[in-house]
Amino acid sequence: MSVPNGTASVGDERETVIGINFGNSFSSIAIITKEGKAECIANEAGERQIPSCIAFHGEEMYVGDQATHHLIKNSQNTITNFRNLLGKKFSEISSEPQNSLAPSAPMIQHPTLSDTPCYAVQVLVPSPSPLPPLSTTPIPPSSKSSSKPSTAVHTPLDTPTPRSEPNLQTRYITPQEACSIFLRSLHHSASDFLGCSPRGVVLSVPQSFDDTQRAALLDAAREAGLNVIQLLEETVAATAVLVDAPANRGSEIDKTSLLIDWGSTDLTVTLLSIRSGLVHTLASRRAPELGSAQQGGIDEVLIKYFAKEFSKKTGESFAVCPPTSSSARGQTKLALALPALKRSLTAAILSGGGSGQPGTDTTKSAQLSVESLHAGLDFSAPLNRIRAGALFGPVWSRFTAIVENVLSDATSSPVSGGTDAGLWLDTIAFIGGTGALASVAGASSTLLASGLMGTRKSDEEEVRDENLASSPEEVIARGCAIHARDILSLDEEVKQVILQQSLSGRTPKEISTVKITTCGIGAIIPIPSGQENGTTGSEFAPAEDVGKHFIPLLPPNTPLPLKRTVRFQVALSGDITPTPTLYLELYEYTFSTRVHIVPPVVYSDAEEDEEVEPEEPEEERYRSISKGAYLGSLQLPLNPISSEGEPKKSKQKKIPTSVIEILVEISNDEKVDIAAREVRQARAEGEGESSAEWVKLSLGPTLV
Repeated sequence: MSVPNGTASVGDERETVIGINFGNSFSSIAIITKEGKAECIANEAGERQIPSCIAFHGEEMYVGDQATHHLIKNSQNTITNFRNLLGKKFSEISSEPQNSLAPSAPMIQHPTLSDTPCYAVQVLVPSPSPLPPLSTTPIPPSSKSSSKPSTAVHTPLDTPTPRSEPNLQTRYITPQEACSIFLRSLHHSASDFLGCSPRGVVLSVPQSFDDTQRAALLDAAREAGLNVIQLLEETVAATAVLVDAPANRGSEIDKTSLLIDWGSTDLTVTLLSIRSGLVHTLASRRAPELGSAQQGGIDEVLIKYFAKEFSKKTGESFAVCPPTSSSARGQTKLALALPALKRSLTAAILSGGGSGQPGTDTTKSAQLSVESLHAGLDFSAPLNRIRAGALFGPVWSRFTAIVENVLSDATSSPVSGGTDAGLWLDTIAFIGGTGALASVAGASSTLLASGLMGTRKSDEEEVRDENLASSPEEVIARGCAIHARDILSLDEEVKQVILQQSLSGRTPKEISTVKITTCGIGAIIPIPSGQENGTTGSEFAPAEDVGKHFIPLLPPNTPLPLKRTVRFQVALSGDITPTPTLYLELYEYTFSTRVHIVPPVVYSDAEEDEEVEPEEPEEERYRSISKGAYLGSLQLPLNPISSEGEPKKSKQKKIPTSVIEILVEISNDEKVDIAAREVRQARAEGEGESSAEWVKLSLGPTLV
């Protein structure tokens, strides 16, 4: 069968699904590449971060970056911040404070729809089409002749009516219509890139949206021609990238991560328990007052700083936040220049480090340049990492308080007696436009300096910034694309169930009532004294409470049901009997944080008259494991691998070893089954490994 020229053939339908991060200020599109990876794409204007903005000028309509320029001279006909107004009534919006650093089209009551908000913009409507030429059939003369001469102007019968000028009219656009216009533009950009219309779209939705707002978002997307297969909460989309990150892919990593979604609208801090790819939310808080575009946010701090620098350099008074009638346009120009400044500063700081981590050079800076900022004067000023950290100090303090509340919500018992049973944080992940800047401009260091995370005892225990292998602004879109890739392979009935569940702001009962283990399960090998060679590969530092030979089998905060397999090696020394036996004692355990007070250094060579400020003691924190209730024991007969028949490279005798495999299963009804066996490795080429019989232990519901 021949294929016409110019027809694009689609090989894998997974390549035609997309994820859209529909933000209140910026949006982005992600696709699935032929390698199966999620990557953000640029639109026709080369923008990966597309401003959520629509402007009307004359008969033309502009979307994205082209529309933002109209905020300076045509703000009354430019629409922004329309996503968060979806599904809301005008009475609800009018009672909310309307703070905007770049004013746009005003919100009014719709003239015909009851309690419905809308934007009133002035547009030019094309005039009606010209009338066709008149009939060429001559009109018969009147039967009655008139003596008076005719004053009518005669036109040729084949001349059309001249076209009139376009008419200026007021167009009323609801938030849902504005969303539909903008999403249609994103759909068009994705179709142009793929060469065909996407087969499915996963669309991000804020966690704060209720059922009415979600339904309005779905209607707007369908009006735009999108085949929405799921509305995905932004936090869930970000966790998909966390699990799919290169450092975590293909491995059973257990860690606790702090996810910080910081955008222009709000700040959301979520504490996640990641257990072998399963993610469970331990605690979460949303702070709308800390959005970068809110009063007292990062954008306002930067605008005030640069306005002050402008006045210093030029001597011109420049009032901002709130602006005067003469400075309003200049404030808008500053607000529009901030996103590029924040991206440039983030890139400059990261250029000195490696693997997405900030460099040590604090002098890296970015330049803000605005033409004709105020009073006809151009302005340019740098911003480096040190200055940014000093400016954002009050914002970081408020941010630290939110994180402290989240950790407190997830902590089962308060700090007492030098030991707290709080959670041990492994990584921090910043996402969102402001999150990208916060990750490099001092937010993480402020958390550590506050003592909230403590001073870790070693570099290996330091809290690490999560390497997401992309810009923090692209994370949510990539997470939506990953979900779209996975959903498209499901049955149609399952797809419909997923879509219906995503329309509800309430979590399904089977998900909201998921159980987790409050403590972990570990095995202790009671090796007699004198036998120093024991187990290897324990991922935790030795703890005084459990001894040296401790093997963690299941960490706390793991969702049920679960099935986990752990392998480790034991080395036998001393007199080996023909059939040695390995004894395993099983205990519950919990994480704890040991706090060690380091006294300040006292300098003895100080002068007597010299006043030296006493230094405060420092706290060193390190993770420890506390042994809990005894669960039972297992006895495994071993057949260790010896060194007989192997060439001797040294006089030292090789120690026989055995590989032990332990299986832990916990059902939804909290029944615990533990089984262990020895795995015999291949002794000759071509042989596979063999296993001994399972030794089993069944327990009741004790861990939930």
